[in-house]
Amino acid sequence: GGFLLCLVVVLTCRHTLTPAQFEAWGWRIPFLISLGLLAISLYIRMKLSESPVFQAMKAAGTTSKNPIFDSFSDRKNVGNVLTALFGVAAGLTVVYYTSQFGTLYFLTGTARLPEEEALLYLAVGAVLAAPLYLFFGWLSDRVGRKKLLLAGYALSMLLTFPLFHLMADGANPALARATAEQPVRLELPACDFSVFSKSHDTDCAKALAFLTKRGIAYARQTDPIRRVLVRALVFGLSSGALWALMPLIARDLMKGDQFTFGLLLGGFGMGAIAGALIATQVRRLASNEAAFVSATLLFAGATLATAVIGNVWLALPFVVLGGLGWVMGLSTLNIVVQTAAAPDLVGRCVSMYHMFAFGGVAVGSYVWGVIADAAGLSEALLGSATVLLLTTSLSVRLRLPDGVPANGEVPLDRPE
Repeated sequence: GGFLLCLVVVLTCRHTLTPAQFEAWGWRIPFLISLGLLAISLYIRMKLSESPVFQAMKAAGTTSKNPIFDSFSDRKNVGNVLTALFGVAAGLTVVYYTSQFGTLYFLTGTARLPEEEALLYLAVGAVLAAPLYLFFGWLSDRVGRKKLLLAGYALSMLLTFPLFHLMADGANPALARATAEQPVRLELPACDFSVFSKSHDTDCAKALAFLTKRGIAYARQTDPIRRVLVRALVFGLSSGALWALMPLIARDLMKGDQFTFGLLLGGFGMGAIAGALIATQVRRLASNEAAFVSATLLFAGATLATAVIGNVWLALPFVVLGGLGWVMGLSTLNIVVQTAAAPDLVGRCVSMYHMFAFGGVAVGSYVWGVIADAAGLSEALLGSATVLLLTTSLSVRLRLPDGVPANGEVPLDRPE
């Protein structure tokens, strides 16, 4: 539902505004609308009350004092947590991102469809798929969740590549034939090249600009993807404390309740929206490396503030900046992956990036939770902030590239 609503809003803006208007200011409209939805969700969250069972447990004093420790102290619980993490959450995330965002990247990039047309296809697919949620919910009641989940995973593994081949042939058959019958391979010296530059100084960059503008596929060997994956993993591992421990921050450090937690979560969400709004402008003014380091410093500052400030209203501005840094950092890495990957590897590289980034967050959340149980909540947050600050030194050896460094850009204009 949320994804379909997003597509409807974007398509409406695309259809009612001229391309120049949308590029200049219209792209902000969906984000501004999401502010209203954020306010509604916060209102609903703050009005929710705990379940009668939990209230009875709380009144009887039988709730867990260290829920993270208790969850992993029993071997049976460890098995359940790992099953939920890798058997359910990880698999569903891969399938969802591949079917939604991976498909959009594929249609607009590899297949060279206009963005509005690709979004329309996704919207139609979402409408057709909506009734299937009810059907498969009913079917899971009949045959069981486990069998249906495993069957879905098996079908995804078997059908993903054939379906993407069918999409490529159907969306742009001329492109599919040209890529298969007339591959182009280049041997060029190392040079700096960006598809966003209006002019190029070196002969190498001019040659790549000539090929890119005319939609000719090319690929060159480089290692920016490896740098992005390492930086994404390290960022995820070191930043997991604030995500995992936010409920405990609200309860124990700030002596609050669900309203306090809602404020922190809402402030982080507002910062995330602001980060999405300014990320493009920041990357135009600064290099990818500078943008990512700035984002890391903002998130480290937010983590540090929650560790030492015991008042929610004083800590809230820092949490907002943390949300801004979170989105700006991840979006910078995402852009580098998409622009640095070879055309026929974009989907796989983006999937690997998400696996490293959010896998790092999952593992880091567990590690910082264990540290919080052993050393204390404030100490875990201070440790996370310190590690985040130290990770900025990676810019010396694993600097993020700018523009399209070596693997080229998605090729071949769609024939009229």
